[in-house]
Amino acid sequence: MRVGEAVCQLPLQCIVDVFVPLPTVPDGLRDRIATLIRHLGHPQWQEREQASRALAELGYMAKLQLDEAYKQTDDPEVRRRVKVLLEGMNR
Repeated sequence: MRVGEAVCQLPLQCIVDVFVPLPTVPDGLRDRIATLIRHLGHPQWQEREQASRALAELGYMAKLQLDEAYKQTDDPEVRRRVKVLLEGMNR
């Protein structure tokens, strides 16, 4: 733990919770992620694959929108791909 310029050591049993905030996603990137998520349901397999790869590369930057897409979509292909992407982030 850092207090000002000093570094303090805490016993592990004293740590109750660790909070790691998700990164702030700029508007332009948020729009790009939304487009990629829509492409997960594209009629052409190559488009779906390309979108999956791009979202995987974005990683946690796309997590919040992927979580939301998983809850909201009725498209089984999009749900399957989003689930795979989210599971990959949780490993």
